[in-house]
Amino acid sequence: MTAAREQAGDLLKEQRKGLTNPPSRRPITQEEIARTAQCATSVVAHLEQGRPQSVGSETLLRIAQAYHLTAEKTQALFSLLGINLPSWLFVPWTKIDRDIQQLLNDLRPLPAVIVDCRMDILGWNNEACFAFLKSIDSYMSHERNLLYFLFNYGPEDAQRFLENYNQHARELVEEFRKEWASHPGDDRLEQVLKYASSSNEFLHLWQSVTPVPSGPREKVLLHPVVGRLALIESHLLLADAATLRLILYRPFDQSDRDKLERLSKDASTAFVLPKMRRADRGWWHPDDPENSSENSKLVD
Repeated sequence: MTAAREQAGDLLKEQRKGLTNPPSRRPITQEEIARTAQCATSVVAHLEQGRPQSVGSETLLRIAQAYHLTAEKTQALFSLLGINLPSWLFVPWTKIDRDIQQLLNDLRPLPAVIVDCRMDILGWNNEACFAFLKSIDSYMSHERNLLYFLFNYGPEDAQRFLENYNQHARELVEEFRKEWASHPGDDRLEQVLKYASSSNEFLHLWQSVTPVPSGPREKVLLHPVVGRLALIESHLLLADAATLRLILYRPFDQSDRDKLERLSKDASTAFVLPKMRRADRGWWHPDDPENSSENSKLVD
């Protein structure tokens, strides 16, 4: 047993200590990690014990995601085990320029994100994090994806958080289907499809075509801080970057606007992120004592 493998095992064991299974909040087991990562439990056990274990880069990446490792910890795990990150992770990402990021910031208090044809989130404002209870910047670049967030990271909690979850899920899948059909041979689109298909719910929707009307869509959140929050979701193409879309969430009425104002102005009560030592990068749980202000940090 090498020192590097021991360090990798310690990293995973320490990480699992901070993971719980909602709503019971009981500790996550090795069996559950293995099931999420679609691998044998013995693989997870051997990795935690620092024992030699043959594992491919794709499998190890799924394991890292099942442990909710941050980008830095994922890279450290691969390095300690002497395994190269999957090549598809290095598909070039479109970088938004400062003017577009400033546009997002200027839209406050309205939540807004920039996405590309692959549903990858390339830019966002803090209000998007506050409203949707997602620490977007704590995810690796390839994980910042609308499909991943809905189907692969805490789908049970997403169903409780989104009042019209089924409608939203159908609309998102059909939107992705259009982009997938319009860009044949796109490696990143194929990877998104492959990973999202690990969700049985996504697979069911993908296999059954459901017509979705065009135009603005209603998104209703059951927010733990401001209560029921109704938003109108609009998609706007950027003239200077035809492959990028601005997704803007406007309040349904004045009451909803007031709630957005509250989330934007009073971030300390609107949304606090658990410390990354707990690796809770999924949907935020307001009843978790670890989410108290003294144990958390604000989005910068």
